[in-house]
Amino acid sequence: MFSQLEDFRFARWVKGLNRGLQILFSLTLVAALNILAAAHFHRWDLTANRRFSLSPETLSYLSQIPHEKPDFDKPVQLFLILPENQASGDNKAELDQLRTLLKEYEYEAAHLRVPVPLTFKEIDPLLQGDKIKALTDLGYTQHPVTQIMVVRDKRGHAIPTADLYDTSAGRNSNGGTEVALTAFKGENAITSAIFDVIGTKPDKIYFTVGHGEMKIDDTSRDAGLSNLGQDLTTKNYSLGAVNLAVGDIAEDAKLVVVADPIVPLQGYEVEKLRHYLSDKNGRVLVFLEPNRDSGLDALLEEWGLRSDDWYIKDPQYLTPDFQMAIDPSNDPKRIHPLTATLILNGLPVVFGATRPVQIDENAPADDRRQVHEFLATSKYSTAVRTGDINLLHASSFQGPFAVAALSERGVNNGTTNGVNLPGGRLLVFGNADFIANQHFSEYGNPTLVVNGVNFLANRENMLNIPPRVPQQTQLDISLAQYHGLAWRLAVVPALVALLGLAVYYVRNRT
Repeated sequence: MFSQLEDFRFARWVKGLNRGLQILFSLTLVAALNILAAAHFHRWDLTANRRFSLSPETLSYLSQIPHEKPDFDKPVQLFLILPENQASGDNKAELDQLRTLLKEYEYEAAHLRVPVPLTFKEIDPLLQGDKIKALTDLGYTQHPVTQIMVVRDKRGHAIPTADLYDTSAGRNSNGGTEVALTAFKGENAITSAIFDVIGTKPDKIYFTVGHGEMKIDDTSRDAGLSNLGQDLTTKNYSLGAVNLAVGDIAEDAKLVVVADPIVPLQGYEVEKLRHYLSDKNGRVLVFLEPNRDSGLDALLEEWGLRSDDWYIKDPQYLTPDFQMAIDPSNDPKRIHPLTATLILNGLPVVFGATRPVQIDENAPADDRRQVHEFLATSKYSTAVRTGDINLLHASSFQGPFAVAALSERGVNNGTTNGVNLPGGRLLVFGNADFIANQHFSEYGNPTLVVNGVNFLANRENMLNIPPRVPQQTQLDISLAQYHGLAWRLAVVPALVALLGLAVYYVRNRT
């Protein structure tokens, strides 16, 4: 007599139960692995130039979002306003790029060392008119078309489409006008908007006046600085003016800018700058031009710098509009963190009439002082004294020449207790027209200027975010290739499935 274990029907039931438990345990294992992967994972951006990652500057700004109670209950909200025609292929690539960027903001905010409150949502104007109405009270407009809204509590910042891209107009194959996207500036615009809505107190920058300097509220092309002023304002700087002839440098000054003085500063005015630099560990940014007596020579010498009144010519780097293009990577010995962003993105800077700014070997010795030259002209450049420019046989000096230099002083420099605290900083450029409205937006000029301002203002990790080249991933295949791909993706798996069913049927029949 057979036992129950030897009964064929019972054996099949046990076998089926065993298979069912194996399947259940396998699914449980897969589910557990997915839960662990969702809770504990790390991502790597393997693309060229870290295309899908936020810049160090943005991460530094995100960390400043208020995150203590009750501020944690007032998150920064990023809204992507979808266009009415979402099915249009013309804007699909741009929407995907914006979605990817905004999701990255949300992810990085949640994974900072101290997480900060930031959310991202999409809004369909056709289906969510109530939310659009609420955003209208915070600055949302349709003209110009708002693409992104950044909101925190009762403050809003609208980012129109024009602020997200640089464009250029050209002719298409039919002879019509075609607008092409040349640069994606989304990260810069969004980060600036976040800094605006969180209400962080801006750093104060003072521009000297009274000596014919370039003015921050001047909109003229050749001598105005209104474009620079607008750019600095979006980066949370507050701008003001100081007349050293009648007033002192304010206590809240983060930085003082001397932009191409035509009339020399008087000795007592220079003494105020010297006191600000040395006694208050101040920061001064100077822009000089050839054929000018700024009155700052003695101050530059004290800080280990000299700027001879020479006029530099560089035939190798001359642009069609007679601007001198300078490659920041031209001289490896003159590479500085201020130009690292330019070198990474292959951006030159363009200067007009330029004078050298170099280390003064005859300056008084100072162990606390460190001087670094950067931005060198080519070895083919020459310089003549400004008084000899029109002379046919004037004596010339052979390049290369540094046209920018930074001098820094440490407070202790390790001489007492081993602590080296940052002291005063003096940054000097041998050109001023590259910050004027006419040339400010050319090539790497805005990046260099804002990098310099951020560095002097102790925002070393918040250097200017360079625009990115718009990226599109598109698969172009022929109809025959499409049919071949469909056959491989559909027919082959189906055949494998049929074969598996046949094997299962035969095994259960025997």
